[in-house]
Amino acid sequence: MLTSQQIANYCHALGFEIVGFSHCLIDDEYLLKIEKQYFNHKLLIRKNLPYQDYINVAKVVSNPQLIISVGLSYHQKNISTTKKMIGHFSKASYGQDYHQLIYAKLDEIVNYLKKEKADLEYFYSCDTKILDDRYFAYLCGNGFYGKNSMIINEKYGSEVFYGTIVCDLEVNFEQPQLIESKCGTCQLCELSCPTNSLNNYELDYKSCLAYLTQSRELFKPQLINSVIYGCDICNNICPFNDDVKDTAAFKEQIGYLDLCEVIVLSKNDYHQQFNDKSFSWLNHNIMKKNAILALQPYLKTNYDDIYQLYRKVEQQMTSPLIKEAFEYILKDDYFDEI
Repeated sequence: MLTSQQIANYCHALGFEIVGFSHCLIDDEYLLKIEKQYFNHKLLIRKNLPYQDYINVAKVVSNPQLIISVGLSYHQKNISTTKKMIGHFSKASYGQDYHQLIYAKLDEIVNYLKKEKADLEYFYSCDTKILDDRYFAYLCGNGFYGKNSMIINEKYGSEVFYGTIVCDLEVNFEQPQLIESKCGTCQLCELSCPTNSLNNYELDYKSCLAYLTQSRELFKPQLINSVIYGCDICNNICPFNDDVKDTAAFKEQIGYLDLCEVIVLSKNDYHQQFNDKSFSWLNHNIMKKNAILALQPYLKTNYDDIYQLYRKVEQQMTSPLIKEAFEYILKDDYFDEI
């Protein structure tokens, strides 16, 4: 009979630093307990899913027995540059699209489990399906919920991608204890959040900068601080990430984009250039909107260049969002003094 240690060894051999297991303990009483004490149910609004459907493994596997949570660190130092008029993207987008990489590894784990049970019934996810991978990482003892709403592993911090496998394989192991938060009185992430989106372990995702860079919303250019996709502030400031070694799994050499080049990219060029990045799914006009907002700090010194760029794209403008974004920064009260 396959043991949890053998499965863990196989997962580690695939490159996962973090591996945890849980029995399928999701009953109504447990759901209620988690909802009240541990789970940030505000995230459900985004996916329009009932709370129970979002984490109830019985919805995806008829006789669930085992939950496997695996984690892969994406921690790296911020990539800086002396170049001007550039926009950074989040470290979660460094290197190869993590969905592609982790799903390929989850496939290998499933094939390994099928050697034990050929008719294995299973379901797996990595940030794109019905299961909440953070919640199951917590359930499997891989970390605790931090005040930044992330799962924090004491060795690998909060910059970790998690994948989840739910299956009907019976494996004997001791159910891990839920780990209580070790944030204590620390409020660094809450105090550093530019949109005040963090409060007592909960994230108001609609005001989070990472969410705003994925939406069509025009927001204060001062908030963007050259980050045109995602936000790393609460991770960068977290003490649990201080001593984490850089990972090689998602190594990135650049980490930034020329704002003007992004703004003039065609839809086809955008997807061709970034098809291996985790932000490739994002509508190219939304990325252009972010790049335009990030130009605001350069208006005083490069106003003519930016205005000419606006006139250039205006001739081929197919999205009102692009025009709105340009007008938003060009007519901002801040520039009445120019």
